[in-house]
Amino acid sequence: MIHVIESKLRRLWRGTNKYAVRSVPLSLLGGVHQHFPTVPFGSGEGRWDVPEGALTADWVCYSVGVGADASFDEDLAQRIGCTVVSFDPTPASVEYVRRLGSVAFRFVPWAIWTNEGHLDFFSQDLQNKVNLSVVDSGRGERLCRVECCRLQTAMERLEHSRLDLLKLDVEGAWLPIIEDVVASGIAPKVFCVEFDSPTSILRVRHAVRLLSRIGLCLVHRRRDNFLFVERSLLETM
Repeated sequence: MIHVIESKLRRLWRGTNKYAVRSVPLSLLGGVHQHFPTVPFGSGEGRWDVPEGALTADWVCYSVGVGADASFDEDLAQRIGCTVVSFDPTPASVEYVRRLGSVAFRFVPWAIWTNEGHLDFFSQDLQNKVNLSVVDSGRGERLCRVECCRLQTAMERLEHSRLDLLKLDVEGAWLPIIEDVVASGIAPKVFCVEFDSPTSILRVRHAVRLLSRIGLCLVHRRRDNFLFVERSLLETM
């Protein structure tokens, strides 16, 4: 009974924090005040908003976290013609992409994390075997151990000297990855991230401050999906 009560209280606390992050004005999170024009790529749960007219065919785009919806990745590759590399090591995602057959993006079954080696993934609850996370919620179970590497290492392995767009959808594990990206000095022109639970206004403000160190400004939000762009791009819009 105590375990059930603790689980419900934890879920309530996380839900309250997520609602607060969704609702508070962007300026209070450290975002810009001006309207920023965006255009959607992908559909449904796979939709992400990116700067209107900014992406070109020579861009290198990394999509970290595919799950069971690669519509954003496909849309980028087909509509823009840019290089798209998608990362997701979870068994359900690997099988999902295998069933898709021929795709316009490159799929790599690595986890992007803060070190090299292997990483345990947990279910977020007993019913969900798709959206796994390195964050142990205490309600699920450990389902798999996968290969992981830093974003910097992934770029070296794939022989990419720069990264123009980074999308991060990693089921609550976003802050350590952001910290490592900033420490590595990797500075994409566009950064899309889902500030999923566990989250809070303070954690998001911390991430915004970190990203400002590599020249990224918070300009747009749709539910839990946030958009950052480099300052020089912001000045042209």
